[in-house]
Amino acid sequence: MSNDNLTPLTNLWSKEATLPEQSDPNNKESQFNALYMESYESLCLYATHYLAIEEAKEVVQDTMLWLWDNWDTIVPEKSVKSLLFRIVHNKAVNCIKHKSVLTRVHEQIEHNLSQLFESPDFYFATELRQMYEDALNRLPEPLREVFHLSRVEQLSYKEIAERLGVTTKVVDNRLARTMRILRKELGEYL
Repeated sequence: MSNDNLTPLTNLWSKEATLPEQSDPNNKESQFNALYMESYESLCLYATHYLAIEEAKEVVQDTMLWLWDNWDTIVPEKSVKSLLFRIVHNKAVNCIKHKSVLTRVHEQIEHNLSQLFESPDFYFATELRQMYEDALNRLPEPLREVFHLSRVEQLSYKEIAERLGVTTKVVDNRLARTMRILRKELGEYL
């Protein structure tokens, strides 16, 4: 392939510069490579006005990838310089907005977690939950079962009695005993 099909690189950056002629599909890669080599550093330098160097390079790479993917749809009469710089600018601004949102989210999470862990109630609630579970585990099985069906599964006394094959009075007595035991063991915390 000869270089006759390429727009001279010095003209690419003039205000009137346009994309190289796109009618010949054989020269797309050469034209793109020439444009890439000529513009990469300038675009990175421009992007560093907004972003750190690594982010700037990534934005320029994304821009060039977009250009490659959309090469055949770009209006050849438009300025390549304006197009590339506008894309880099927009991507840099989007990157800044995204980082700002992430920063706010991280700050909010940090704030919420610090409040949670600084609160004595957090440790008290954890300790109380452990004591509650220990007290339940120490209950005799019939009491624990009735308590679970009533409080966790939220069954009525009648439903519990039917399931266990006992009377509702037995269910009532077991729940009353369970509550007395739990009040006795956890009384100072309730």
